[in-house]
Amino acid sequence: MPSKFVVEKDFLTEAGLRAVIIYTHNHHRCGYVGVSPEHPAYGKGYSTQLDCITQEEVTNVELGKKSSLLLLTAALGSDEEYKKIRRSIDILIDVHGGVTYSGGNNDYPVKADNIWWFGFDCSHDGDDAVGGQSLEYCIAECESMAQQLSQLHERNRNDLYHH
Repeated sequence: MPSKFVVEKDFLTEAGLRAVIIYTHNHHRCGYVGVSPEHPAYGKGYSTQLDCITQEEVTNVELGKKSSLLLLTAALGSDEEYKKIRRSIDILIDVHGGVTYSGGNNDYPVKADNIWWFGFDCSHDGDDAVGGQSLEYCIAECESMAQQLSQLHERNRNDLYHH
């Protein structure tokens, strides 16, 4: 059975995290950045509430640049928390269209042990018009996401040392 995607680039980001860019049979690119088991988001879903993310961090995020579905689901569920924003990777990380994938320890997007992937895709309306399809653009977005994930890890490590 033919593969549903081609790995276009598998590289180490400037932040030291592995990144992969694939080109799908639907003619769009997806980018992924992997974190190690030491990272506070390792093994977590991209929309899972995380204690290592503060309410202040997510309150200042510009949600309008991300998926319209995220705008509808960003608020927490109960009446008393309705004005609070979910403290999760998809809210915190600023990447093209928002983070839309998390998973690991399998063959997707590439075979890699002990890596948990967070990914984004360039299959949104208007992506062709804004350059979201170019390999260079996806490399830059992976670099940005890796930097943000590294900063979250570093903040979490610093918090652990100061408590």
